[in-house]
Amino acid sequence: MRYLLSFASRLFCLTGCGRVSVQEQQAYVFGTRVEVLVVGDDPALAAKAIASVLRI
Repeated sequence: MRYLLSFASRLFCLTGCGRVSVQEQQAYVFGTRVEVLVVGDDPALAAKAIASVLRI
């Protein structure tokens, strides 16, 4: 729970400091729906990060 609160506070801080986009993608991994969110300025880099997480 502490990790989740820490992550949420960092996310609010990042989004409050400027115009930062959030890239997201959903996929099924071993029958479980997984949602990956990446916060950043470069959509191409975010897509590459998501692909490496999901191994697409």
